[in-house]
Amino acid sequence: MLREEGVLSDGDAATFEEAIRLRNILIHNHVYIGPREVYEAAGRLREELVRVAVKVLDYMRGRGIDP
Repeated sequence: MLREEGVLSDGDAATFEEAIRLRNILIHNHVYIGPREVYEAAGRLREELVRVAVKVLDYMRGRGIDP
């Protein structure tokens, strides 16, 4: 939906989707992922997710939506 509304580019939406997949694995299938994989994914996603969050907040503020 964020991609369809023009809030996120395809690349940013893919990053967000990767983070959601990781979250789902951690919450629902924690047995199937090791700590090293979690650490690597978190390191890879950290800066990108901050950038995505800023874009979402900017979009909301631009439309007068209180985050």
